[in-house]
Formats: sequence, structure tokens, C-alpha cells
Amino acid sequence: MTADIKDMDIDEVARVFERINSTATTLTIADLIRAATWTRDFDLADLLEDASLSLAPKRFDTVEPPTLLRIIAAAAEHGYDREDIDKLRRHSSAELRVVIKKASEGARRAADFLATDLGLPSAAALPYQNQFTVLADLFHRVDKPTSSQITALERWFWRTSFAGYFSGWSGRQMIATRDAIRAFAAGDIAELPPATGMPGADAWKRTRFRQGAAFSKAHALLLARERPVDLRSGRPIDVGKALSWSNDKEYHHFFPQAYLKKQGYGDAVINSVANIIMLTSITNIHISDQRPSEYLQDLIDMHGEATIRANCAASLVPPAAFDAALVNDYDTFLTERAALLCKRARDLTDTTRSTTDP
Repeated sequence: MTADIKDMDIDEVARVFERINSTATTLTIADLIRAATWTRDFDLADLLEDASLSLAPKRFDTVEPPTLLRIIAAAAEHGYDREDIDKLRRHSSAELRVVIKKASEGARRAADFLATDLGLPSAAALPYQNQFTVLADLFHRVDKPTSSQITALERWFWRTSFAGYFSGWSGRQMIATRDAIRAFAAGDIAELPPATGMPGADAWKRTRFRQGAAFSKAHALLLARERPVDLRSGRPIDVGKALSWSNDKEYHHFFPQAYLKKQGYGDAVINSVANIIMLTSITNIHISDQRPSEYLQDLIDMHGEATIRANCAASLVPPAAFDAALVNDYDTFLTERAALLCKRARDLTDTTRSTTDP
């Protein structure tokens, strides 16, 4: 039966297994490729599990099987799309073992780069899973990237995170990315495309903060990079906990939701990304539904205005936005904070600057 399956295209394999699957379990492409490559001494599922477990030290073992398959297909010198994954069936068990080992090494280096250079505490913090696909492909090709390559990869990560490049990763884009990775690894190009334009400040105003959404994750990573502190206690925020996205209790509204609702603002404007900071639940409870002018004055009375302004600055709330909050001017607050968030994001993708510049 295995030989027959190898002769079918992936859609035909899917139809066969839909007919014989009596449990009504949805079959993934990983299931289909596993079935099509299985032999007495080779089970793709075991190797995928081993590859996943190797990422556990950096907490990237939750990377999804389709992502791992894309990485393996790229390591086999195919590409990233469904047809490229299907080509894995052409390889012998021995060839697949070699390819999977190569892919696993690239994935481990990619996880280390994301954790060490960009501060991601786990795969859950990734705006897009396919960012990991591309990085793993690159790192299996380049054992020791140069410092300029690392900096270029950082710029690429921030650009693709905020510009939404992977939100609709088409086949044509996959081919372009694959070719660019190979050229970059060979030293033929210094920057990774896409050279897509970064969003303007209005994106931070109009985009709604949602748990798990790519732009919200990118915003959270931007905040975490500043090492935010709690507005009331001044203690560092546990950004690792916040970026795990197990819940949204670490993210709160600078202008409280209840207050803004009383002022007639709708949910979309209230939940604007530009209104979100990292804050402890205890401080959020203390703030409750107070007007910003009230809770900020309380904090100023407790710690002094310079301290509170510094705490807000660590959450990327600039002086003009702070001043607007002191008089409960939400519209100006959003405009001023969105402008700073946009500037910081663009600075991280500026080829004339190092990503380590303040």
C-alpha cells in the first residue's frame, strides 16, 4: 500500500484516508506525509517528535508540525509550500533522516537566535510561525552568521512582524523568500527582502489589541524590549510571563475601559493598541475605572512626578502623551503615543542604525 500511496498526489492521498478514517479525526498534512513515507524502520511522527523535543530548552517545542515540515522540505532543497512538502515522499528513509537532522539543527539555532538576540521567551511570542520556518532554513545553511547578518535578520524580523508580510504568504512569496534566503546565506545579498513599507502611526491607533493577533504580539515584543516597570511599584514587569500569552492579565489600558465607555468611546477605539501597556494586575485593580488625571496624580503624590514620568517612559508613553493623560485628553494621548510606537518600530528596521541602538 505504501508504494501505491507514493505514486499518488497529496490530494489523492487525502481522499484515501478520508474514506478509511472511521474516527472522523481531521487529517493534517503531517499525517498524510507520515503515512506516505512510513516503513517498518521509519516513522516520520517519531522524528518530528524528536525534532520538537530538541527545541524544548528554549521553549520552542510548541512549534506546529506543519511548520516543522516546511523546515524539513526547505532543508531537502525544495521550498515551503504544500507541494514542496509533498516532495518529501520522493526521498528514501535514509535521505529523510539526514534531511531531518539538518532541519533540526537549523531549528535549534533559530530558537537560540530568537531567544538570545530578540528576547522571545517561547514560540508563543512569535507573531508568525512562518518566521521560524524561514529562520530555521537560514540557520541550517549558515553555522555562524556574521554580526552584520545577525543585525540584518533582526531588522527582517521586526519588519515582517509589523508589516504583516506573513499574513498572506502566497506561493510566489514563498519562492521569493526561499531564493532570498539562499542568496543571503551565500553572501550575495546583505539584506533580506521583503522591502515592504512599515505601517504608519495610524496603524497603532486603528488596530485593536487582541490576544494572539500578530500585530498585538509585535507590539508586546516592542514594549518588552524597553524593559517596562510597573507604574505604581516601579518594579520590572515579568515580560516572560506576558509574552507567554497564557492569558492577557499583564496587558492593561492606560486610559481605563470603564472610564472611556462613560465618555462615549466605542470598543474599537478603547482597545486600540496605542492604549495598551504592560501592567501588574494589582496596579490595574488600584487604578480601576479612575480618570487618568486622578490615578496619575495619586502616583505622583506617592513617588514624585519625575519618577512616574520615567515609569511611563519605560512603557513608551512619551511626555506629550503623559501631559494629555493628565487632562484626560484621550484623542491626543493616542496620537502622541502612536507616533512614538511607530518611530521605535521603524528605528528597529532602519538599515542605517544598529538594532541595539537606544
